[in-house]
Amino acid sequence: MDTIKKMIWGPDPKEQYRKCQSTIRKNKRQMERQIQDLQRLEGKTKRMIRDAAKKGDMKSARMYAREFRNIGKTQQRMYVSKATLDSCLLYTSPSPRD
Repeated sequence: MDTIKKMIWGPDPKEQYRKCQSTIRKNKRQMERQIQDLQRLEGKTKRMIRDAAKKGDMKSARMYAREFRNIGKTQQRMYVSKATLDSCLLYTSPSPRD
């Protein structure tokens, strides 16, 4: 009976709401993991810059510095995306069809 009801009137708004919320939360957790990975990579790159500078290899140090800057930019974009997901999570609500 439930499948016939879904075919005639469409999916339940509460069910759609829960599915949407869980998908947003899943994506948010994934982004948090990616941000943590970027932070670890940022620390490694800092160490590599220091080591290259100590050895006097300025060409490598510059290359690592560029990579460090790119990691920072990527991290900022991830924070903006995460904030966007947070705002979507706050402002989604079930359909008034109930």
